[in-house]
Amino acid sequence: MKSSAQHQELQTVRKSLHELQRLVLSALKKDRERIEGRVINPAEWFQTLISAPEFQWLKPLNSFLSDLDALSESNGIAEQDLAILRHELELLFFKDNDDVTSFNCHYRKLFAANHDVVFAHGLLREAFVKLSNQPPPLNSDELRRGWHKIGVSRRKLLN
Repeated sequence: MKSSAQHQELQTVRKSLHELQRLVLSALKKDRERIEGRVINPAEWFQTLISAPEFQWLKPLNSFLSDLDALSESNGIAEQDLAILRHELELLFFKDNDDVTSFNCHYRKLFAANHDVVFAHGLLREAFVKLSNQPPPLNSDELRRGWHKIGVSRRKLLN
């Protein structure tokens, strides 16, 4: 597969994932506003998301999106990067996890009342199945951290 095809696969997943994150955060905000009986301004909502214990389950999603954004700035996306991407998507979204503190457990609870989240999940699933089903390399965590270094180096060159 050419690097441009790999970049396109990454962008398809990234776009789906950003939309899904937007819908999840919107659903959570609406629910919080309903409970509190008032509209929450964006700055307050941001502070709530980063500091309230009940939203700590979102951290793996936010971290993963940060990693994808860093990788998307790279000129060279390798097959191993896509293997890591597929593996992490599977763990977060497509593999059942009954641990009540996990992202997946909280995320799936949103399905019942948020059909737009279910639809976006389906679009992410379509992008997921198109990724090569290679096992991730043993040093996946190290490679994932390296995606950020690539992006930082490139940003320094642009400034």
